[in-house]
Amino acid sequence: MVKELIFNEHTAPLTYYGWFMDGLLVVDVITNTKLVASIDEFVAQDSNIQWADVTEFMRFSSSTYGGTIIGAPLNAKPLSLNYRRDAFDAANLTAPNTWEDMVLAAQILNSSDFNVDGTGDYSMCWELKDCDWVGKVAVSAILATMTAGYQTGFLWDPKTMQDFGGSAAMTRTMELIQELLPYSATSCFYLNPPFAEGRCAMTIALEMLFTGVSLFTPLKSVIGTAMVPGSTRALNRQTGRLELCMPVLCPHAVLERTYAGSEVLVNRAPHFSTGAWSGFVDARQTNVHQQAMYAFWSFMSEPAYSKQLAMSTIALGPYRKSHLDTSAQSLAAWGAAGYDQVATRDYLTIVGRSLEHPNFAMDLRTLGGSRYLDTFTTALRNASGGMAPAQISANVAAEYTTILASSGPRDVAIIISSSSSKTPIILGVTVPLVVVLSALLVTVLVMRVRRRSLFGGHWVPSPGEDTTLVVTVFKGLRVRAGMHSGVQKVDMERNATSGRVVFGGMPLAVTKAIGDAGAGGMTLMTEESFQRLHPDRALKGVLVLAMGEHGLKDDDLGSVCMYQAMERLAAFEPLRGLRGMETGVMDAPIGTVTIAFANMDGLATLQAWNREQADVAFDAYAAVSKQLLHDSGGSLVELTSLGLCLAAFSHPLDAVAWGAGLIEVMKHHEWGELCEEVLLHESAAEGGLALLHRRVLFRGPRLKVGIDIGKVQADVSPVSGRMTYRGRVMNRAARISGKASSGM
Repeated sequence: MVKELIFNEHTAPLTYYGWFMDGLLVVDVITNTKLVASIDEFVAQDSNIQWADVTEFMRFSSSTYGGTIIGAPLNAKPLSLNYRRDAFDAANLTAPNTWEDMVLAAQILNSSDFNVDGTGDYSMCWELKDCDWVGKVAVSAILATMTAGYQTGFLWDPKTMQDFGGSAAMTRTMELIQELLPYSATSCFYLNPPFAEGRCAMTIALEMLFTGVSLFTPLKSVIGTAMVPGSTRALNRQTGRLELCMPVLCPHAVLERTYAGSEVLVNRAPHFSTGAWSGFVDARQTNVHQQAMYAFWSFMSEPAYSKQLAMSTIALGPYRKSHLDTSAQSLAAWGAAGYDQVATRDYLTIVGRSLEHPNFAMDLRTLGGSRYLDTFTTALRNASGGMAPAQISANVAAEYTTILASSGPRDVAIIISSSSSKTPIILGVTVPLVVVLSALLVTVLVMRVRRRSLFGGHWVPSPGEDTTLVVTVFKGLRVRAGMHSGVQKVDMERNATSGRVVFGGMPLAVTKAIGDAGAGGMTLMTEESFQRLHPDRALKGVLVLAMGEHGLKDDDLGSVCMYQAMERLAAFEPLRGLRGMETGVMDAPIGTVTIAFANMDGLATLQAWNREQADVAFDAYAAVSKQLLHDSGGSLVELTSLGLCLAAFSHPLDAVAWGAGLIEVMKHHEWGELCEEVLLHESAAEGGLALLHRRVLFRGPRLKVGIDIGKVQADVSPVSGRMTYRGRVMNRAARISGKASSGM
């Protein structure tokens, strides 16, 4: 969403009248665009929205910013513990109040046959192994109960800005996750099918699970709702140790009974996985359009209608005080909609406690907050892989340090290197960026350095394919750079007055167009520059990513394959003012992927017969393959001179459409001497006449396509900058392609 809004502000700023967005993204959009309008006046004049009826959390989370109302509240996403009351009653257990109790309940209930099919089931359906969004939620939800919650910051100490990534609380969080891992069934869906099918006893989920179970399953009368468990210990920020909760350390903790039978202070921090969702209005639209957009959001948020939506759809849950009414009249309305009234009363009570809790925890409201939460996904994977909790905690702390180091102002070192030198030579000194910025430099650096001392002179580079143009542009406190290699003598001219060499022509035009496509902090290069990178000179901590083929603003410049050099945790922003012609690595699928192998059969034989004709045929095959990949949403993995096109897709139907389309389009290409046709003759009767129809089966080079789907391990190749995949599906797809006949 953020990338889309940033892109449209620069390319088509009046595309949207408004948008629906969660609170996690608010700061990024406000910081990077001028699209968010204040709706203070609209709300003040609107009696239908009933602002006082909106819970405090909703008003605070994403509907206001800097004391100004910017969004109409539409949905909250509180987490809750959902459990089978019948299963817990049979085991003489209550809903767990602490994480330790939850581990104990999981141990006791595991292997029970909850759905009476003769097979033992997992006790939990909280997927902690292979589900990224659950990973972020799980770590945040547990950690927040030990770092005291919102009032004092659950990821940072607001007084010292010390993060808790490497704290004792994070280590204990990882310990608890590893204790829970053996008891959880696999489910990476918001609606949690194992729970809905009765195959487990408890899970931690969003509000939509209760709605889905109540409306579509027979479990609606036995589903129970409780607050997310809490912790009996909290982090002492002075000593760095976890200590038993006392009123000073845990001011919001309350006495609760644990499975051990004792009453202790339990600190809870109800977690909201994506904060709250609100409807926003575009500040660049006319006042008439802004009023119309606000009127729509107001209608969606109006108490009676929004309550109707909360009862009838899994997409929206209760977030207003009137939604949480548990009077007999209100519960009767829920009952009429298909809900069990007792279960609904408990559900609404728990949601209300979470929304009004003084110690709630929500996702970060800071620029690039998602980058910090992404570290939790890695942490969870490490936990499931058996890494020691203390090491996982240390890794999170190191990643936080890296993210912080990549934020804010930086110093700039001017480095000029040459392909003829074995090592880069630093010709400039490090200077504060503000000094460079104040000079408003737009610098073109095209230099090749000979082997000289640090303070030796440098020479003007001669024309050649290795000579690289770099255009750096300063934007705010960040630099964007465009690079292109290949300068001819005609592109160089010595200025008679200054004695300096001036570069121009097509190479400089392409270089500037590349630089203009980037946002601040981006380094972009063409394929010509990428191919001249030396693997042994790779910069530590820097990735070079294939961003796909793009048409430049000036049609005369044609299209280029774009690459971006970026730090591993750098923020990514969309390219500007370009026509996408090939999907880049950032859009490549991961997880469960459909792999397609397409082979140009007999290319080696054709190359031996007529190399020129073979090159023409391959170029046509490559162009058609990439164009169809872009049209079908596929990602190019590899395209070899031997005729192999390896592609990845998110959905198998897209892969099938690409493969079938490739074979069909290639039939109609102009192949010249290669235009050998194989026709199928069919007879048909029309109007009493016997007619002969001809259908082209093959024309031009033969193709074979093999497709399979499965889980993969994905990595960015340092050689190609593209996503590479490993897994059994790769071998299966290759074998399928090998077994196929020509034209299949």
